[in-house]
Amino acid sequence: MKGTPTSGNLTFAASAEWKPRPFPSAQNWGRAQAQHLFMRAAFGASQMELKNILQVKIPRQQLVELLLKDQPFPPPPGDWINEPYITRGLTREQRRELQRKNRERMRDLILWWLTLMARTPLNLREKMVLFWHGHFVVEASVVKLAQFMYRYLHMLRRNALGNFRTFLKEMWRDPAMLLYLNGHQNHKLKPNENFARELMELFTMGVDTLYTEQDIKEAARAFTGWRVSGETLSSYFVPNRHDDGTKTFLGRQGNFNGDDIVDIILEQPVTAEFICRKLYRFFVSPEVNEEHVRELAEIFRINDYEIKPVLRHLFNADYFYDPGTIGAIIKSPIQLVISLLRQLIPQNVDPLYIYSAAKSLGQTLLDPPNVAGWPGQRAWISPITLASRAYFGEAALLGGRIDRSNFNRRQKPIQIDVMAFARSFDTDHPRELLNRWLEHLLPLEPAPVTKDFLLSVLLEGSAENDWSLDYIGVETRIQNCLAEILKLPEYQLM
Repeated sequence: MKGTPTSGNLTFAASAEWKPRPFPSAQNWGRAQAQHLFMRAAFGASQMELKNILQVKIPRQQLVELLLKDQPFPPPPGDWINEPYITRGLTREQRRELQRKNRERMRDLILWWLTLMARTPLNLREKMVLFWHGHFVVEASVVKLAQFMYRYLHMLRRNALGNFRTFLKEMWRDPAMLLYLNGHQNHKLKPNENFARELMELFTMGVDTLYTEQDIKEAARAFTGWRVSGETLSSYFVPNRHDDGTKTFLGRQGNFNGDDIVDIILEQPVTAEFICRKLYRFFVSPEVNEEHVRELAEIFRINDYEIKPVLRHLFNADYFYDPGTIGAIIKSPIQLVISLLRQLIPQNVDPLYIYSAAKSLGQTLLDPPNVAGWPGQRAWISPITLASRAYFGEAALLGGRIDRSNFNRRQKPIQIDVMAFARSFDTDHPRELLNRWLEHLLPLEPAPVTKDFLLSVLLEGSAENDWSLDYIGVETRIQNCLAEILKLPEYQLM
């Protein structure tokens, strides 16, 4: 569309004099900054949620504390999570039935998680579960058993806002992680280095930092002896498989086990910096300010690797709300589809379509592309996925699905009451209504020529003073206008 500005890392045609920028209201604490916090720290907020926050004048610090507040754990997706996995004595047909049930349960687990993301208010924890899933990567296609994947997710959720030291020590014993990185095959007579290598390269210190190949070999010895049971759905230690000899790791010597290795890793300042740098990229900007990272890392270490103090400082920092960070991150497919649900509050949603849509856009929960997780940012965008992203928003308003080759408008897996949405903004004037929609749905202000085009879609030939939410046919105009807004490149950003 002509006149659409350049936004973040996405370049589109724009008027030469227009530069993308946050809405003027983002300069001070208020709606725009609260919305920015909800979009980054969770998956967005509805108009009514934002209105309630502004009406009671909740200050930034208090809102951050609400996000950090511990919440009850959600009920599990089914009783099957505790069903032992036993295949001994089963016929071929019984095994096939077990495999069919497992595929169904794996799908149900993903749909359950998507529902938690979309429906949980103040859902920083679910956002952090997504962050840690992309950090402590496990692939369902490797682990294969839904019960283990549920336990893995629960382990992430239990530790998402807790203590990183405790987190690491639970993570390396997790049955899904042991299966994924061959920890269950790690024997004193033939140590497997997969987990030890990823622990240092991807999970704690980063590539090519303090450790050597010999450190990896010595750490692998410390993690020997662990197995996984389908009957008890847990991991267990077998002493005669464990190497109880002396190891030398990062200059330290002793009869180390896995927890000892974790403690030594956490003594290295580079570890806190590595984790805080990743949090910064995820929540603030892909362009890292190393001074800010060092500040966060110092908070992390001083608080003995508690995660909440780091996030508290980050979400209260002025740089988090700086104009240069607003709109700097490209929404992941999960963020894109869930934030649409959070912002527009559909009446009905087919959760299987949400899963399928995100998959079509390049992100399948529980199956990242590899142990490094999803690269993010520009990797989300290609000519095909960019078109599909635009169609996803359009289809949510006008009908259709992006996971089918035939774009059938009669299919409406997402049903939105656009009149209820429009009326929630407390104005009947079309230009003001449009401005409020734009501020609600976009992080950056579109070019004037784009605004003029959108207003023309909303008016459809009517004069501004001869337009009302009560007029016959206005619902179609609102649908068309909102569909055009969701097709803008700015909507791909947060």
